[in-house]
Amino acid sequence: MRGLVAAAALLLARTAAAAEPRMIVSTAGFRGESCQVCHETIRDRAPGPSGADGVLIPVGFYDAVVVGGGLSGLVAAHYLKDFRILVLDKESKVGGKFRRESFDNRPYPVAGVYMGEPTGKVQDLFKSLGLKIEPVTLLAHSINIGGTVVPNWLSDDPSGLPYPTPVQERLRKMQAFLRDFIEHGGIELPIESSQAGAIDKLERFSLRQYIENGYGREAGDLADLFSRDVFGVSGDHISAAAGLYFFSSELAPAFTWAGGLGKASEVLGEELGPRISTGSFVWKVLQDPGGASVRYSQGGRDFEARARAVIFATPSMVTRRIASDLGEEKRAAMAKVRYSSYALVPLKLKAVRSKDAFIHWTPGRVFTDLTSPVPNAEPLRGTTTQVLVAYVPMGESEGRRKLLAAPDSELTAKVLADLDTVFPGGSSDVVEARVVRWGHAMPVPYPGFLSKVRPALAAPEGRYFFAGVDTQLPCFEGAVYSGLRAADAARKFLQTPDSAKPSAPR
Repeated sequence: MRGLVAAAALLLARTAAAAEPRMIVSTAGFRGESCQVCHETIRDRAPGPSGADGVLIPVGFYDAVVVGGGLSGLVAAHYLKDFRILVLDKESKVGGKFRRESFDNRPYPVAGVYMGEPTGKVQDLFKSLGLKIEPVTLLAHSINIGGTVVPNWLSDDPSGLPYPTPVQERLRKMQAFLRDFIEHGGIELPIESSQAGAIDKLERFSLRQYIENGYGREAGDLADLFSRDVFGVSGDHISAAAGLYFFSSELAPAFTWAGGLGKASEVLGEELGPRISTGSFVWKVLQDPGGASVRYSQGGRDFEARARAVIFATPSMVTRRIASDLGEEKRAAMAKVRYSSYALVPLKLKAVRSKDAFIHWTPGRVFTDLTSPVPNAEPLRGTTTQVLVAYVPMGESEGRRKLLAAPDSELTAKVLADLDTVFPGGSSDVVEARVVRWGHAMPVPYPGFLSKVRPALAAPEGRYFFAGVDTQLPCFEGAVYSGLRAADAARKFLQTPDSAKPSAPR
């Protein structure tokens, strides 16, 4: 795992440069997840209410309570809006990893930035919300290898890449394979729609192993760069099933809104309005024959909502701590979920440095790519400023420790040092930088995860239903389908007479 390893002298020099008055390391905007708050409120919490008065304040009875206001939770609530529902989210603004912040009204993503062309249920969702997503017409995959810049490196003729002719020929074969995989790979979202056996066949290999064995070391290196950017970990740790689904999709058109995919969360949040309670940190959920108890803290006081059903749209590591009455199989599956860590460093520049590339891939740097989060060149015309976002994958547990310990100035200094290797003198154009930290950015679909762990994560349990990308794949579409499927299962439960409902496992 590369990224935060640098010579001490270089680090000190760059840190000093980053502290010069010309550039601000800002604490404005969303800062990412606070692991410390989660640890204090969930992991290390003493039993019972912790508010000043030591009591639980009842807030009423609901058909369904959705725990987590990220995209999957919002989608689940959208499809249950004809019921009496409550959405609880610990942040001051919903959206989770699909939300936007801005520099002077220039939006940027805090994580998810683009997706494939919306089809099926995703397209239906957009239509119901009056959303029209824009195709990305900038170069989706420009790459800078050793100072050589190659546009559309993944889909166009690879002869521009600085490799010998035999390597270029192997890359052409890899491209042909990926194009064929889009049509015939058999892996779909939702995962339950995949062809029988398609996932099992590929779960025996890692992404890097599969690509390198078939198309050579250089192809494996490119797949590894892609894997670290998309999943936050090396291609050695991602199953070929998950990796090829994503890798092949990069040859298809990309879609987004200015500033990333958070637009969808914003519209869903507006639709649900008063049904959402932000600043509400759920710390315990229990189900019983008469309903479920959802206990949460808000403003220093503790509350209890009663519900006929509960949808957990939270990471498995959180769900298994707040729902102590989960069955053994569910808890065992949740304990097997691994998470990558990630930092994003949004940069406000006083000059336009990337005029024609949506994603500028940057192997050999602390960031895997620089993204200009606008779908087309129109916002870059007639302006002297630009927003770029550096994506800095950190790996799993060791990277998480480094991410949580490193000060903003250190992370920013490393990004600025490598920015100068991509755009000479580029760091002098940066007038403001921010750091967004994700200690548990996304689940790692390691070999065997999709076939052996994921099904248990997605299965309902009594009054409990489960959404979130842990139950699908870590992407926009995965979040949407997970929320939709959880809502469908909850609706069926709510419409079933009590006498016919299954009991929760013990």
